[in-house]
Amino acid sequence: MRSFKSYISEGSHDFKDFKDPWAVMSPEDRKEANRLFKAAMKAFPSSPKQKELHAKLMVLYKKYGIGQKASEATSTTDTSTLSEAGRKGWHRHLTHITELFERPYPVREYKRLGSGIGTLEITYHAQVDGQDLMIDITNIGSRTIGKGWEINFTLDGSHELTHAGKPHRILATVVEAVKMFLKWYMETWDELPKQLDMVSKTSEGKRDAVYSAIMNRFGKEYGYKIVNRRVHGSGPKENKRTVTTARLAEAVVFPHLTEGSKEANWVRPKTAAIIQEYEIEYKKHLVHEVGNVFPTVKSFLDACKKGIVREITKNHDYYIANRSHTKSMKQLLSLIKTYRSYPQYRNEDTLNAMKEAMLSGKPMDMPIIVRERNTKDIGKHDRVFAGNTRMDMAFMHGLKVKALIIFLPKGVKL
Repeated sequence: MRSFKSYISEGSHDFKDFKDPWAVMSPEDRKEANRLFKAAMKAFPSSPKQKELHAKLMVLYKKYGIGQKASEATSTTDTSTLSEAGRKGWHRHLTHITELFERPYPVREYKRLGSGIGTLEITYHAQVDGQDLMIDITNIGSRTIGKGWEINFTLDGSHELTHAGKPHRILATVVEAVKMFLKWYMETWDELPKQLDMVSKTSEGKRDAVYSAIMNRFGKEYGYKIVNRRVHGSGPKENKRTVTTARLAEAVVFPHLTEGSKEANWVRPKTAAIIQEYEIEYKKHLVHEVGNVFPTVKSFLDACKKGIVREITKNHDYYIANRSHTKSMKQLLSLIKTYRSYPQYRNEDTLNAMKEAMLSGKPMDMPIIVRERNTKDIGKHDRVFAGNTRMDMAFMHGLKVKALIIFLPKGVKL
């Protein structure tokens, strides 16, 4: 990083004649200004920390009359002792500071595809000097909704930033949109997305570098780390895409993700309950996914008897297919309203009754999970068969979850 002095004296070798605008500060204030400036340079763009540092720095600048924007500061600051190159350097320095700390453009949610936990894409919009800045954040999760998201942005339909007048402000605006997205995501899922991707043309090397810089600085504040950069496509560079992937570091621990210390009174489902699940869930859903692997009730009951009981952690639960992962009773109620059994068999009263029974320690049928045989990747080859609502309710109330895991016949894949 170039020093403060190199900015304002660039091109001039007559340092003894250089009049440092910071020289009017007291030694203590000068030292503090230098510390704040360096810290702000390292802080995440537009973050609360950077804004706080910027505000403190501006207080010191204004105290000595050097807090104006570059165009004003150049005319009001005494630069008579500087060479022409030195004056240009001072101007560039103040322009850099102003641009670095400039607020992002006003940004708002423009449109959304889907809603709640079923959201597939959110588009944010900002006006940049008469041009449209569109930031698309798209769900790319395959087995489980909401776990991987792709960030992409264009300025008037172009991915190029070279023609943009204020690229730092544009990037700060993209960051602001991502923060808005993360706020929504936290409110909806009560956790951060596990993965964020940013895609660029392989021929746009500068844009790829910008993405890497954003993600590296982003990771310091939110716990993401770049884990992969891969190229897709064939032929010339113009036809290829570079995907930069950042994942939430496993070492980052959030209070709301800690496992429950209590356990519900889980019991193996009785025969009548298993038969009911076979008639509804198996015949209407699972059979269409894996084929008629349990042709009779007896074959399914035998598989359940041979099943194993295991605790399901949140890390395990993350990979299980067909899980809803709702985080509140309100979200859970919204989910069951989409079921055919609502409101005759499932409604707000049945949810509250389930909650009361679970928290009071009454016997609760274990969820049932089907798993591919001989798999070594726990969770990645699982599908919830019955008890999705019970799992959500237990996790949202800090209770451990135990499930009955039954195995599909050898060679059958989910």
